[in-house]
Amino acid sequence: MTFDPDTAYAGDYAHQTGIEDWTFKARDDSGSPVSSVKVKRKSLTKNDIIALSIGTSILPTDLKLAVWASTLGGKTPTSGDQFKDASNVKYTVVTATLRTHQTIWDVIVRAEVS
Repeated sequence: MTFDPDTAYAGDYAHQTGIEDWTFKARDDSGSPVSSVKVKRKSLTKNDIIALSIGTSILPTDLKLAVWASTLGGKTPTSGDQFKDASNVKYTVVTATLRTHQTIWDVIVRAEVS
């Protein structure tokens, strides 16, 4: 079996705890939202806060997500796109960065407060 770095980590969410199924909707996509997107909530790091503070205010509703690319249906998260958790809380993407091994997105989102 040959090691393929593009797919080797695609399903590793199955071996982790705290994985949730969310829904993803690209802002410029008229198609159906992508359901069962594998997401893990993370804390904002000091580096995230520093990066966000350059031109963007930080709010208490900001959250960092690890999002498995293989579950996004071929879509790429960008600023303005939306995620929705199992409780139907909507989150808007502030930033999205693909990790080095290109199977997980680090996505910073902001909860929509009504």
